[in-house]
Amino acid sequence: MAPRLLYPAWRNRATEEQKKRCWEMAVRIEKILCTVLYEAHGRQVEEPVETLREGASGFYRSYLA
Repeated sequence: MAPRLLYPAWRNRATEEQKKRCWEMAVRIEKILCTVLYEAHGRQVEEPVETLREGASGFYRSYLA
């Protein structure tokens, strides 16, 4: 027999206002996470782009220094 999914008891007892506030909080957390990931990606891309702008000499100098 397949296991029965158990949902937390609070989920059934939450009022509509509580569910709405919880959903809004989840959306805010998701926005923060997306912003952090976007900024981190930008920083990771920034260094290789600068190296490419400098040309081959800048690339090899950074590894040979």
